[in-house]
Amino acid sequence: MITYSARTVTFFKQLRVRKDRGKRDAIYGVAALIRRSAINRLKVRPGASTPGAAPHAHTLAGLRVIQFNVSGNTAIIGPIKFSSSRQYNEPLPSIHEFGKTVFTLGRIFKIVNFKARPYMSTTIKSLKGRIPKEFSLQLGKVL
Repeated sequence: MITYSARTVTFFKQLRVRKDRGKRDAIYGVAALIRRSAINRLKVRPGASTPGAAPHAHTLAGLRVIQFNVSGNTAIIGPIKFSSSRQYNEPLPSIHEFGKTVFTLGRIFKIVNFKARPYMSTTIKSLKGRIPKEFSLQLGKVL
């Protein structure tokens, strides 16, 4: 009887490990899909983009700033903080996504009005059919 219960416990432990591994792989897969789609939306062009369109990456290195990090059951996807974010009172990726009036930090005080140039939220909306239902329910709470 002891060997039978030990086998049962081992079997359920293996099932739990496989379930956790599958869940983790699915989170990584969805995060990678969103990151790749966001990178594909950015264009490498000089100058500023028009309001409402995705911002331009001025170099190919600008396409690599969109990263993702998975911690437990949570994935954070988006651009890393740009070095030019030091001159504003908000992180520059956040200003690009939502648009905002900000003031510069430094020797010259200036108020700057940024129009919204969303690319992460529109990327997620364009992937609605390709993201599994379990994840799209959680994404609806973010948007």
